[in-house]
Amino acid sequence: MIIELCCASLIIGLLYSILAIGSITSFRIVGFPDMTPDGAFLIGAALSGICILSNCPWWMALLVGGIGGIFCGLITAFLYLKFHISKLLSGILNMTMLYSVSLRIMGRSNLSLQSADNTLWQLLNPTDNLYISLFLCLVIVSFIYAMYLFFLKTIIGLRLRALGDSESTFQNKGLPVSAYTYIGLSISNAFAALSGALVSQYQCFVDVGMGTGVVIISLAGIIIGETILKPDKISLLLAAAVLGMIIYEGVITFCLQLGLPATDLKISTAVMTIIFIALRQVKNKNSKEDKQIGNQSI
Repeated sequence: MIIELCCASLIIGLLYSILAIGSITSFRIVGFPDMTPDGAFLIGAALSGICILSNCPWWMALLVGGIGGIFCGLITAFLYLKFHISKLLSGILNMTMLYSVSLRIMGRSNLSLQSADNTLWQLLNPTDNLYISLFLCLVIVSFIYAMYLFFLKTIIGLRLRALGDSESTFQNKGLPVSAYTYIGLSISNAFAALSGALVSQYQCFVDVGMGTGVVIISLAGIIIGETILKPDKISLLLAAAVLGMIIYEGVITFCLQLGLPATDLKISTAVMTIIFIALRQVKNKNSKEDKQIGNQSI
């Protein structure tokens, strides 16, 4: 029983770690406090669910969900750059619009994928074995981690990181801030949407409320991971997102097993985040210098 709970917690933590990698991209790498992933996560799940019910292959459903996330990020960047709406408000406005868009896509408030036989998990793990599901998640997250780390070491990736470190310096070098803002937000929301698509295929349902609060959850995971690893290079920064989400889901599962009411999950998340922020502040005060990389907007 305990082993099964740990496996289930690891699976959810790994799937949500893709979302956390997206939040790392916007908050830390690009330096854009983006709230759009709340909507992008739901858009990815909704598009994936509709594709699955339309008998599309699982990989096409994930691809369509990810592309939907790209457009979500582009809209937020457009609102910020063209209408000069603040970064935070641009994300909130887009997130609000995406809720209605998701309802339009789904046609109702929830979708059941239980009868579908073309999801990733039902094709590769028809016996619903937790260990096989865990292995699949490890492969998926490891592949995404490796590919994204490679991308961040290319010219475009290095420029994205430079944008987050100092936008004014980036602009003084004659580099296009607008173009890289579009790129950064499209990548971050593509990760959020892909995470939503994977979660919907794993859980075999899509609900209109499943995106609510996922940005806070991902930030909680990021802060937990950074407090533990204190990353001073990009590989550790991405690893902090993965580790933090796994620990976060583990703690939530443990609390639920102790009898914590599901209605108290949001306040538990907030309290946990506050505790780890306080711990990080204490660690920073005690250290002689803070070598942590990335934009420190959270």
